[in-house]
Amino acid sequence: MAGVDVVSISSRSTIKPSSATPPHLRTWKLSLIDQLLPNVPIPFILFYSPSPAHPPAAILAYLKLSLSGALTKFYPLAGRFDEPTSTVDCGDQGVQFLEAQAPGVVDLAALLLMDPGAELRGQLVPRACGSTAECPGGALLAVQATVFNCGGVSLGLSISHKIADGVSYISFLQSWADSAPTRVEAVTGLFWRAIIRAQADLGLARKGVVHMINLRKHMAAPTAETLLGNFAFPVILTEEEGEDGTWRRLGLKLGKAARELNYESLQAARGKGRLAFAVKSREEMATLPMRCGFSSWCRFPVYEVDFGWGKPAWAAFGGPVIKQSVFIVDRRDDEGVEVWVSLEQEEMERLVRDEELLSHVSLVGSQSRQ
Repeated sequence: MAGVDVVSISSRSTIKPSSATPPHLRTWKLSLIDQLLPNVPIPFILFYSPSPAHPPAAILAYLKLSLSGALTKFYPLAGRFDEPTSTVDCGDQGVQFLEAQAPGVVDLAALLLMDPGAELRGQLVPRACGSTAECPGGALLAVQATVFNCGGVSLGLSISHKIADGVSYISFLQSWADSAPTRVEAVTGLFWRAIIRAQADLGLARKGVVHMINLRKHMAAPTAETLLGNFAFPVILTEEEGEDGTWRRLGLKLGKAARELNYESLQAARGKGRLAFAVKSREEMATLPMRCGFSSWCRFPVYEVDFGWGKPAWAAFGGPVIKQSVFIVDRRDDEGVEVWVSLEQEEMERLVRDEELLSHVSLVGSQSRQ
């Protein structure tokens, strides 16, 4: 492959933090150790085998959406290095994200067994940070996602050693991965988007949803998981007209709302403010038109309930679930989830014909609304 470009750049975009960096954090001062280190890139590549459940187009969409969330925490990476002052201008200038194709690689596993040469590996990462198109002057991070003909994907990064060592490099990658929607968030986004379309077909405006968040994990009490009572709090989400309402982005929206809600914020509403807090929450739910409620029973050990004669062969709801609701439950084999949906008849008829939804789910049964 010497002298031959097997990778071609198909698109370039700039990814900025999902939330603006506050003014008081605009300037990042480099430490003495940072200042002593050279402004050289650290190129690193992660290779991912083909996955039928995750087509390359979906992977690239996930990467860009979740990168925006990760940059909110690692905001200096989206800034620009100012050499005269040894600081980083954290003005959310953004990170270059390159999408590339390597059509000549038909078998990623075989390629990795042969140990790809330095020349090919060099084409799988953005050019060195500096003045190139991939990494504009002062940029500290650039990303390249390359799709192989077999369906595999590589994720190449170039981070300046001026801002990161090996530990912080991997910490950023892990935080980026954690920023992607969880399985529950992704399923919620998928069904929420499909319900929006079903309601739009009936002439209804885009509607909000309520998702129940388990607060027990935010409680300090060691016995929180065994407390009797209701410790699930509703998070209200709305989708405005004109927003980029892809189901993946809706899943990220839920994840962000869930992370922002914690037990301490509810504790702050105790005392004199608790009545106003409760009234405000109730009013928000009451004024939300045609709301649909989502609740996750995932990770509940329902298939571990063994009285001595074996674990359950199946766990299911015994009758019609709550009106206008979606319940997400783990499957026994842990190979996916079951989604129990209860909508108005006309909405349900449209939902089960939704092409995008049907490309990700299988219909296994229906139940008349009572």
